[in-house]
Amino acid sequence: SRPRRAVYDLAADGTGGRSASTHSRRVKQMSSYRVRLFGTEPGKDALIKPTLFWTALQLRDVRCLWRSLADRHVATSGKEFGVRAAEQIIDALYSVGAWLREEHRIPLEAARPPAQWRKKLKEEWAQRTGEHRQGPNRPRHTPEEYRRIFASLTDSRVDPRIGLAIELAAECRTGQVLRTTRTMLTLPQADPAAYDTLPAGTLGQIVIPGSGRKHGETVVLTPEQRRTTDEALAGHLANYEAAWHAGEITDYYLFPGSRMRILDESGRRWTRRVRSGVKPLSRDGARVAFRALECVALVDHIPGRGWYGLRRIAADLAETATTDDRVKDRLGGWQDSETRKSIYQDRETDELRIQAASVRRQLRLGVGPPMVGTRSAGDASNRIDRTVPILHSLLAS
Repeated sequence: SRPRRAVYDLAADGTGGRSASTHSRRVKQMSSYRVRLFGTEPGKDALIKPTLFWTALQLRDVRCLWRSLADRHVATSGKEFGVRAAEQIIDALYSVGAWLREEHRIPLEAARPPAQWRKKLKEEWAQRTGEHRQGPNRPRHTPEEYRRIFASLTDSRVDPRIGLAIELAAECRTGQVLRTTRTMLTLPQADPAAYDTLPAGTLGQIVIPGSGRKHGETVVLTPEQRRTTDEALAGHLANYEAAWHAGEITDYYLFPGSRMRILDESGRRWTRRVRSGVKPLSRDGARVAFRALECVALVDHIPGRGWYGLRRIAADLAETATTDDRVKDRLGGWQDSETRKSIYQDRETDELRIQAASVRRQLRLGVGPPMVGTRSAGDASNRIDRTVPILHSLLAS
């Protein structure tokens, strides 16, 4: 039988192994907290019992930990820890447990995170400290801005990589879209002049890869998406496309990294050279290119909006376009409707209350125009935006 181990006792085992890299960031993060958590810091009490075994780690132990962190936060007038630090510490603790399970150093049922522990942490933290966190800021573009951006994608001043990315999958997750490669793109032979008359689903598709718990999506191309793709493959990606067809390379990123050259005298960009080992366009690079796109489209830049502003407004506009939740989920690659509704359609509470008041009045009176501050439900263009001991194995890291 596997011996009982406390986190501290696992120090001599080291941190190597096949799954160490999966949790390495959290393991290192937990290691940075070990002195403060286990009472080895002069003048500070232990926040985790050094004799606690991994097999005995339960929600009550984790709850005691975040209560101690909250009390330390209050006692130091907010100088130590904080709700985000507490969440990171506990997440790191469970990541170490996951690593140990994968390495078969503790039983498979030990140290598993309980359901909704983050929600419980934040609720009790607010009660214990009196600090109530504001909801996340998730700004979105307006329907008019959304369509202006798409109308500007062909402007010569726009980086063709961001133009292609937005045209193909503006409603999907940025990082996943940027990692797409040529082999993920399927383009059946078709007459460009007949794109608008061909049956839906016959112009090709692109597979957006998943990432961890964020699953991917398969985007069936529209006539506009197919034309943009054709132009890219014959334009700035022409050298890559030729090398791929010739078998000189096995695949290539549709959005290769490195800085895009300036316009030449004819107003067009130089064709990209085939470079071995080139990485995809980074999120920072995409952010800069998208901000330039907004400038061309005469759309004001709002911090925290970016590409995801398109994803959020698309979730809103889809409500009036179809009643089928399955279609809405496929639009942006959402795993379920609850995620789409709770995260991407989180309209401001005041706006929801105003609309609820309007609905309440109409329900009770049966007649009457919408109240001031609401809009007609059928007017899509003016619709309101929705918006162990444990210590020893930590020392091993």
